[in-house]
Amino acid sequence: MTTESSDFYTNLPLYPDFAQLARDDYYTALPDDWWVGTSDILGSTKLVAEGRYKTVNMVGAAVISAQINAHGGTAFPFVFGGDGASFAVPPVWHDAAADALAAVRLWAHEAFGVSLRVGLVQMRDLRAAGHDVKVARFHAANAVDYAMFAGGGLSWAETQMKAGAHDLPKAPPGSEPDLTGLSCRWGHMQSRHGTVLSVVIVPQERTTPAEFSDLAEHVLELVSKLDRGGIQRPRTGPR
Repeated sequence: MTTESSDFYTNLPLYPDFAQLARDDYYTALPDDWWVGTSDILGSTKLVAEGRYKTVNMVGAAVISAQINAHGGTAFPFVFGGDGASFAVPPVWHDAAADALAAVRLWAHEAFGVSLRVGLVQMRDLRAAGHDVKVARFHAANAVDYAMFAGGGLSWAETQMKAGAHDLPKAPPGSEPDLTGLSCRWGHMQSRHGTVLSVVIVPQERTTPAEFSDLAEHVLELVSKLDRGGIQRPRTGPR
């Protein structure tokens, strides 16, 4: 492992224009020695239908909270998917990341009766399978930035995890993740026009990065013409 590899994410530039990040050019490939972590709640659709959406979100967010605390708050790329989360860490963090993932899986089962699938795969193995993971940093506001992923490798890693690949040893009985700072506050926002619509666009395997970028830019242009750019949140902020 090199210092350059460990400092990869903190050295990435911050981009304040979200529309820029529709273009693949702004993303940088993760180093070969980094690890990609994935997680997913088994049967999350059924749990949500049963009204346990808050539990689903809490467990998914706990994956990230445990990783943040395991690495002392140092910045690393992650994405929250509602019923799970994905992230990437340098090799020196591997053992701590694996322990935190396994501990959250045990906690989810013992505290909520929820089955959480988890996995860790190294980038060099992900690339050997013909996939890639690229990262960019979206500078949303002062002291606030979010990781953006491209390349399709996360989807492949998640699919492999769901098939049982890249699993981790079970955490020892009594293991507890450090979830300091985790909260899940809910304040429902009323629709202003009858429907609150979220659009998720996922490229097919044959879609090229350029084609997807063109589509994403077109959608963002359409959304920008909506009232307040389509933002549902009240001007005064959420409750």
